Amino acid sequence: MAITLHYYRSNPPNFGDELNTLVWRSLLPELETTAREGVLAGIGTILDRSIPHDREVFVMGSGAGLAPLPPDVKSGRFHLVAVRGPLTAELAGVPAELAVTDPALLLRVIYPQLLLSPRTRVAGKTLFVPHLTTAKDRGWHRACALAGIELVDPSQDCVSILKKIASARLVIAEAMHAAIVADAFRVPWIAVASTRHFSTFKWVDWALSLQVPFTSTVLPAVSIRHKCQRAWLSLFAQRCLVEGMNIGSDEAEVRSEAVTALLRDTARKLESRESDTSLWLRMKAAAFHKRIVDPFLAQLSPWVLRIFDARMARRMAGVLSDLAATSGHLSCDELSAARLEKLLERVAWLRNRIAPAESQGAQVGDARGRTSTR
Repeated sequence: MAITLHYYRSNPPNFGDELNTLVWRSLLPELETTAREGVLAGIGTILDRSIPHDREVFVMGSGAGLAPLPPDVKSGRFHLVAVRGPLTAELAGVPAELAVTDPALLLRVIYPQLLLSPRTRVAGKTLFVPHLTTAKDRGWHRACALAGIELVDPSQDCVSILKKIASARLVIAEAMHAAIVADAFRVPWIAVASTRHFSTFKWVDWALSLQVPFTSTVLPAVSIRHKCQRAWLSLFAQRCLVEGMNIGSDEAEVRSEAVTALLRDTARKLESRESDTSLWLRMKAAAFHKRIVDPFLAQLSPWVLRIFDARMARRMAGVLSDLAATSGHLSCDELSAARLEKLLERVAWLRNRIAPAESQGAQVGDARGRTSTR
């Protein structure tokens, strides 16, 4: 028996989701040796009905908001050890103290050698990490080259991305876990969105957990291919982007009018059941775009559309250069350290719950001792 990792698996793999293997195999090797049978839901917006329904579930920092919650989330089958932030706690109807933060913060314990001093980091590069769904567009390469910014593909090797982020001066992130990892290693970050698929809810949920200011910049299209993708998503994809969302660093922001409205609207969307016909249409439209429209534009763009693409890339380069000149956001050192301590306490509790009898004496210090030299 064992407790298996439950996280979103994509092809190609996605940086944020693949962090699960780095974190939990390092801090909780007992998952593979325990006599219990279950699943661990960790990093990702995965507190939904995709979680297996026939085993006990340990939730360790997962977020909600993209799909309906499991109907039995409050039953004895679920052990909610921690959730990503206060909005997830509200949606799930669990105590606010369970809203710790995203468990990717634990990477700072696993890779302490990557935590650089601010003086060393000033000489680092500015990175741009797009979302996995838009990362393959060649327009990003042109725009980043013009702006003097390094483009990081979120489907690359997880550890290499981690090292690049930890040594950066600034991270411009559409991929949320690029910002989360940056914050963990005390690297300033800026949130950007290039399509309506950007989930404002999950970003705000995490930002509130660390009381860090949040605002997102909506980027222009970087190519004709990207523009068509945006138009297609506007017709058939669920809108997750809330433009103009701006929250401060005050703890009271969780009760602000804007956050309350975001929570209410998200809960309403999750409760309203989509018709089978509508779901079928969206899935077919997404498949048609992925298999036919997008490959066609990818082949057409370098030859027929290159004049338009070059103009759009120059415009994007200007936007990215302006963003690179700003200071970005960063949670305060004290609160980040406090959240890390809380996560380690929850890891120790979970280890003692699942470990074989002979290893029940494990302490929080054991988690700190399991560092990696990769």
